[in-house]
Amino acid sequence: MKKKILLVDDEEWTKDVLEIGLNPLQYELLYCRSVDSAIKRLKKTSDIQLIVLDLVMPGKACFDLLDYLEASKMKVQVVVVSAMDHADTATRAFKKGAID
Repeated sequence: MKKKILLVDDEEWTKDVLEIGLNPLQYELLYCRSVDSAIKRLKKTSDIQLIVLDLVMPGKACFDLLDYLEASKMKVQVVVVSAMDHADTATRAFKKGAID
């Protein structure tokens, strides 16, 4: 069975790039364009090993998803990605459990 990675990003090109890199490694990439759709997916799919989460998206913020993961006691690693360079925002994400 392929390991599952959930990408949460409003930019579809990110999904295309990750699929190219992950395909030979036998990972299944699940894709959500919003925090709300990611929460719905997480409620249905319990075997996700990693979440790659965009810091800035329309609608709910990445911190809403990190809060959900903490409240639901889900044990999944999260990598927060962003083109922005804000140390205080990165620090806040690390405190919420992000690993990179």
